[in-house]
Amino acid sequence: MFVQLTSHCKRTLPVEIRLIAIAVAAGLAAGAFYLNESVDLATAVGIVVCFSAAVGGWLGLRLYLMTARFFISWIDAIGNRIASLESRLTQAGLLNRDEDYGKPRRSLAMHIVLISAYATPVCFVTVTTNAIATALSTQLGSHFAVASLAITLSGAGALVLAVAVQSLYLWRLQQQVASFKQLLKRIDSVSPVTLKVQVLNRNIDRTERLVRLLTGIGKPIAEQAAA
Repeated sequence: MFVQLTSHCKRTLPVEIRLIAIAVAAGLAAGAFYLNESVDLATAVGIVVCFSAAVGGWLGLRLYLMTARFFISWIDAIGNRIASLESRLTQAGLLNRDEDYGKPRRSLAMHIVLISAYATPVCFVTVTTNAIATALSTQLGSHFAVASLAITLSGAGALVLAVAVQSLYLWRLQQQVASFKQLLKRIDSVSPVTLKVQVLNRNIDRTERLVRLLTGIGKPIAEQAAA
């Protein structure tokens, strides 16, 4: 019975139950903070915080999932290019897949990117929650609205920075893969040149031997070098 009720609530409510529970707890905590001033103020603050946390949290997480899906698609595209390059390098004998390179060390740039990736959902939720709270808290007093607006702007700045850091890092990786691809094309272009040199050398050597054989002038250059 409880499982069926939970499933029904999940299908009916657009916001997950756990998120609603967190929002209710946040609203009760915020309202309790203002009980000494006024019951009406405490009730209003609790409702604003609860509604903002529920709707803003739901919206922020949905926006984050869309952004994460975009980054994952970008990473998959880069990974496919790298796999193609590794396959060509392996076929050319320039890369040994069986070689163990050990665990790669994470650079400072990688740590910064990872921090920005972890901070992105927090920034999304902070922006959407406080944006809704700013709109709702105008009736509570200017200091509530100003505080919510300040947090919203700070979160928006942090969000832009986090997304920019990840985008810049992936763009640099994409450029590096593109440069490797161009280098591999240059390496591939050496093979026809090498073949032409070998063919030309073989024919000149054959002609030189034939001329010396017919004229009896000295030994072929290859035999002179060997001697």
